[in-house]
Amino acid sequence: MSGRSIERAKRFIIAATLTALITGLGVGLFVNSYQHLLSESFRERSSSYAQAFADGAREWMERGDLSLLREAARLLLVGSAIYVQVKSGEALLVDERTSEVDALPPAELESGRTVRDASFPDGKGYLDITIPLTSGDGSPSGYVRIGIDKSSVAAEARGVILLSAASGVGFEILLIGILGWALLGRAGRQRGPEGGDPSSHIEVGPLRIDPERKEVAIGGMPIRLTPKQFSLLLLLASEPGRVFSEEEILDAVWPDSPYADSKDIKQYVYLLRRRLGEAHPEGRSLIVTVAGFGYRLATVEEDLTGR
Repeated sequence: MSGRSIERAKRFIIAATLTALITGLGVGLFVNSYQHLLSESFRERSSSYAQAFADGAREWMERGDLSLLREAARLLLVGSAIYVQVKSGEALLVDERTSEVDALPPAELESGRTVRDASFPDGKGYLDITIPLTSGDGSPSGYVRIGIDKSSVAAEARGVILLSAASGVGFEILLIGILGWALLGRAGRQRGPEGGDPSSHIEVGPLRIDPERKEVAIGGMPIRLTPKQFSLLLLLASEPGRVFSEEEILDAVWPDSPYADSKDIKQYVYLLRRRLGEAHPEGRSLIVTVAGFGYRLATVEEDLTGR
């Protein structure tokens, strides 16, 4: 691999790594922010849900309508609630639970509403919401305690994580693919002196090249070339008819010379044409200049003598 190709590969690896890191960081920040917003929204909705039931419980207790209170508690279990407790003084007026709730830790009573995250031994999470009840003089008289299942939030969060991860990976693949095409595509399509089977001979019209023995003959007459002249001719002969740009030629013939430029290419094309022309009448016509694009080797179908 040439020095320029190695440098391209290094740039591609660095760019791909940075792309993966930046994309991963962006996905992570998005997922974290979304989970936080989702959790806060769920807590707010659940708190309002529990507060509405507590307000109704006060009225039913004041009217002494405990049957309606218990019926309303059982209806909550049909939704996302997993337990409902209502305590007045020392009496537990309501203790409704789903089948998955066996025992509950003591309620944590404070002066105001408390909302805390909790989980069962199997890892299933829920919100434990406790709302104090007060008597007419403002003294504590009991509490309403409701557990809200967090499974729906967890499922939505997992869906967002999977979607974000898939989108992030897809974006990384697309961007890295574009980077690879931009940085390596041209070099990957290039077939310089190092490409192909070095033991096979290359024949184009009267020209015959032995890459392994570094020998060139035209019309059966061997000619001596310098290493760079040979490299330039071998590159053009690797794909007869194809136009090689000056950048491609510099990569293949001057891989370790960052200061080489188009003037060097023109000089070596001139010298190579002269050496080929001295050995064979059609030699000078083998290398064709394509103005504004680069150079190519004439194909056998072309009228070399007419050039």
